[in-house]
Amino acid sequence: MTHRVVEQKLPAAILANIRLLLAAGLITACASLSAAVPSEAEPENTPAKQLELRINLLESNQGAYSLQLGEALTTLADYHASQHEFEQASKHYNRALHIERINQGIYSAQQKPILEKLVSSLQAQNKWPSAIKKQQYAHWLSNRQHPQDSLELLTDLHDLANWHIAAYVETDKRNHQHLIEAHKLYRQYIELNDSHHNNNHLRLIPILKGFMNTNYFLASSVEKQESGFNIKFSSQEQLVERQEKIAQYKMNSFRKGKLALERMIKIYSHNSEDDASSEIKTLIALGDWYQLYGKSQSAKVAYLKAYQKAATEPSNADALFAIPVALPVLDKGLYKNSAQHHSYSIARFDVASNGSAKNIEILETMPAKGKRLGSKTKRFLRSTRFRPVMKAGRVVAAKNVTQRYSFP
Repeated sequence: MTHRVVEQKLPAAILANIRLLLAAGLITACASLSAAVPSEAEPENTPAKQLELRINLLESNQGAYSLQLGEALTTLADYHASQHEFEQASKHYNRALHIERINQGIYSAQQKPILEKLVSSLQAQNKWPSAIKKQQYAHWLSNRQHPQDSLELLTDLHDLANWHIAAYVETDKRNHQHLIEAHKLYRQYIELNDSHHNNNHLRLIPILKGFMNTNYFLASSVEKQESGFNIKFSSQEQLVERQEKIAQYKMNSFRKGKLALERMIKIYSHNSEDDASSEIKTLIALGDWYQLYGKSQSAKVAYLKAYQKAATEPSNADALFAIPVALPVLDKGLYKNSAQHHSYSIARFDVASNGSAKNIEILETMPAKGKRLGSKTKRFLRSTRFRPVMKAGRVVAAKNVTQRYSFP
């Protein structure tokens, strides 16, 4: 019997693992693994089936806990993940993780790459409670492995804090606990860095930015329901205590974010090798922070400093403030990807010198008689703060700003 071969590219890392198993004689060649797999072959000739057969053979010859078995299970899980078969991938990652712990101990550093892949597979299945549990275990493992003054620990703290922020966004911003965990991790990073390392190092910039974003989310969010964290309250007092704790975070958010931005400006000023544009952008971000909290006069001071620093050529400074900008301005990763909505509205409005929208007029809606959509757009614009326009070093009103808005 002959089989037509159809090219199907696999990720390089998976191919590399399969080739290692081939070289070691742990599986037999099923086709050219460098670029193609037979799509119409018998099931035994697929990479997954070859690995499953070898896993069964390893179990028979070496028992259920051999290291080679763990490696083969990880490769099989990688293959399933590449095919978006995340439930099967998670099952094999879990088993590989168990084998690693049996052989190398519960503190083994080799668990980390398996844990990272397992968390990704669990996220893809929207199994947040399990993903959070594995991330907490990875954090515990990192604290056991790395001394407090190590850069490796700082890297792990940063990665985990970022993961909690991404999880918060991905779960539709439903749970404050992700923000509280991120807040703790960013703060721990800053404290450890200041105790053991250069406190004006540029590596602090993304940490301080993450800390600022976390404080903004804490200030602006409303907890809708628990999503992932198993938080139970045995009494009304515990529930009230949690609510008071969240209220305290919200109350401190302005000051914490402001201090983070001011420190970023200081770090840029101490690093002459970095171009001045970074410091200018951070001064603008400080002005934006004041705007978000309704402190328009302080915002104007920060904007003017940025304008003056950029004003080696007036045209450069004017370009930074040429149009009003809706706040907050967040990194792309802090917005959840969503499908385009067919419903939209187009509004025309003015932006006053204090950054508020005035004289709002709805020009068009889709559907055409979308009165509710028009009303929603007006409410949104009235609650939005804008970075105002500046000309010749003065904050001025912007007239007839036209913008399209879509809502889920």
